[in-house]
Amino acid sequence: MKPLEQSGLENRRSSIRGCGGFSLVEMVVAVGITAMIIVGLMAMFNQTSKTLRSGSDQAEVMESGRLVMEFFTREIQQAAASGLTNVVNFFGTRIQGAQPLDQAGAPPYDMEAVFYLNQFNTNWLGIGYFIDPVGNGLGTLYRYVSNSHHLAVGNLSANFLSEAGAFPNAPNMHRLADNVVHLKINFYDTNGVMLTNMTTPNLTISDNFAIFMNDTLPAYVEVELGLMEPSVAARVNGWPSASARAYLQDARRAGAVYLFRQRIPIRSALAAAQQ
Repeated sequence: MKPLEQSGLENRRSSIRGCGGFSLVEMVVAVGITAMIIVGLMAMFNQTSKTLRSGSDQAEVMESGRLVMEFFTREIQQAAASGLTNVVNFFGTRIQGAQPLDQAGAPPYDMEAVFYLNQFNTNWLGIGYFIDPVGNGLGTLYRYVSNSHHLAVGNLSANFLSEAGAFPNAPNMHRLADNVVHLKINFYDTNGVMLTNMTTPNLTISDNFAIFMNDTLPAYVEVELGLMEPSVAARVNGWPSASARAYLQDARRAGAVYLFRQRIPIRSALAAAQQ
């Protein structure tokens, strides 16, 4: 018989051998499961991050678009006619040299400048909007404001055009919104019919511009504004214009443009029509 001490030692050794480490198969299975968990967590993190970025982009675009449309709505409602000979009350024109995007799956884009008068007592404000176009199809929207007394009100539209032509040396132009791909102005009469291709002594409308002079104004003005998502616009920073334009015009980027549209009544024109 074995001594008791030796028998107890062998039993402990046998117990230790029975509690040995993981086998190779067990390790491979454990690593595989861990890898699957990590991949799943990374996919969930990427999706969450993408959703957060998309939400942030949408919030930024919506805020910028609402701000611009609030400016247009508040100011155009108060547009006024000077009643003076050869004075421009309201005009819209395509910006020379601008190259709007021709985005697959989207309506035609345009880039226009617009100007109108507001009156406060005997003082007049000339308010204009101008897009500084970039060859890749994105632009920056600037707002022009200048004031004058009644006798010099005719100079306001000329000053706006002068500053637009001298851009960026334009002290009265203030940056308002980036990543603009579309700005178009449509004009309507009191019956809601769009004004197109007409010429009278005080009114001229063609495919490229519209101008209201002396005592004429449109009854309604429709403003269309298109903004590109900031994250999409940021991807083409520093790209050659041709490459950036090709990327932005792809049909897959159509969903990255947010369109805002508002038809705005001009109170003084509607009031005059009712008299």
